[in-house]
Amino acid sequence: MQGVNCVKGEIHSVLTALRIHAPSEAKNTRDSSLGARRGLGGMEDPLVRKLKDLYEQLANTNDLALIDTVQVFDPFLSVIVAENTNAIVTDAALQAIHKFMVYGHVHLHSFNAAAAMSNIGHSVAQCKFDAASEGEAEVVYMKSLEVLVECLRCPAGPLLTDDAVCAMVTQCYAVRSRPNISKLLRRHADNSLLQMVLVVFARLSPDTNAGGS
Repeated sequence: MQGVNCVKGEIHSVLTALRIHAPSEAKNTRDSSLGARRGLGGMEDPLVRKLKDLYEQLANTNDLALIDTVQVFDPFLSVIVAENTNAIVTDAALQAIHKFMVYGHVHLHSFNAAAAMSNIGHSVAQCKFDAASEGEAEVVYMKSLEVLVECLRCPAGPLLTDDAVCAMVTQCYAVRSRPNISKLLRRHADNSLLQMVLVVFARLSPDTNAGGS
């Protein structure tokens, strides 16, 4: 039940961010979606619809393990890769994904975990957003790096494909190579790369493999 409540809480957080920080065109679409539910016409925003669909699906179960892990993460990943999304909204979605992994809501035995982990790695590596300032952008980049590191070292991390890990490492280098980057973000990117390398080689070491067997 705790897992279900955690995901529901993050759905509320991202929906609130979407409602407050959406671009004007998207706000008009979301306002018209309210009219659609009242029979006044209009189309609901796809990002909002995905989050609401997941919430409705969670209402029918008390066990998060019964739901496809891909379906749990997909609405949040859709926000992360969506064009013209406000940086605050993207940050809220990244925080949700980070929390799910830290709290152990995805692990080796989760339903369809391998596909979910690959989706997380590739999607966060392709994170897109609109920031009002360079400082705001750096906050999102830092959170994305934290998600990438946690994705690799969480219990389901060994399920990541080589392509996904490559995309994650490449994104770390891309963030580090951004023009006019602050010293703080550069050090954060360097540290993220170091942690990724340590995790990968720890899993490849003979002692680790022997311990697992």
